[in-house]
Amino acid sequence: REDIHKIIDLMLGKLLGRVTSLGYKVELTDKAKDFLSEKGYDPQYGARPLSRAIQKFLEDPVAEEILKGDLKEGDVIMADYEENGENLTITVKKHEQVTE
Repeated sequence: REDIHKIIDLMLGKLLGRVTSLGYKVELTDKAKDFLSEKGYDPQYGARPLSRAIQKFLEDPVAEEILKGDLKEGDVIMADYEENGENLTITVKKHEQVTE
């Protein structure tokens, strides 16, 4: 599990860099990382399908959130997983909430 989380962190580097350059931040809970590792790990192929899972379940929803245009510089996009869910839950912490 820890190894897969490390691979996820490495793979998220590009996404986090792009989002940070726009003035936002992305954070994942351990539950979200567990969900991604479950969706993106295949015993036969190892972690190779992980990039597709990250794209489908994290990058695309984060991009949709950004495209809505409701985000302000300094906002944090949180990814979490609710039990028995089919997707990650994406929420936005506004900059004012983050600094409190």
